[in-house]
Amino acid sequence: MKAKILTLLLVLAIIALSAGAARAQLNPTIEVRDLSNNVLNGQTVNLNKIVIIYCGYTDPTMPSCTGYIHAWLDQGSGFTLLETVWTGPVNSGQLIQSPQYTLSQIGTYKFTWTVQGPQIPGAPCPVAVQINTTIRLQVPEPATLAGLAMGLSAFGFLAVKRKLKK
Repeated sequence: MKAKILTLLLVLAIIALSAGAARAQLNPTIEVRDLSNNVLNGQTVNLNKIVIIYCGYTDPTMPSCTGYIHAWLDQGSGFTLLETVWTGPVNSGQLIQSPQYTLSQIGTYKFTWTVQGPQIPGAPCPVAVQINTTIRLQVPEPATLAGLAMGLSAFGFLAVKRKLKK
């Protein structure tokens, strides 16, 4: 009886180790780029910047999976999910390009790439890996705003002066 229990425990340990090894082979990648193809991972950019998210993964044990790109925003009170930017089937080694995405709110953006594969026997949930990329939005410097205000106020004073002459 003890031999059967030990054999069963040994088989379960081998299954658990093989499931862990299968998860370790998953290698996801994510990059956020602007329209000029500059990598923006962790960079500070201006408001209304248009970006494209490039994602992929390699895993010889999962040749085909489902991928999800999610956009998150933190405006000082923690990250909240804005939307799912892209979802669909993806193959190992394939590079996914999301549609153009505009960073239209001030705060810290985070993009997550989740790859979800088939259920592994003995595992409680599907295999999922997330990679995060954060982009912070930048408000122009006060000197730039002051220079703009001075130029506009000069035009305003000229307009008022012309009206008074007439």
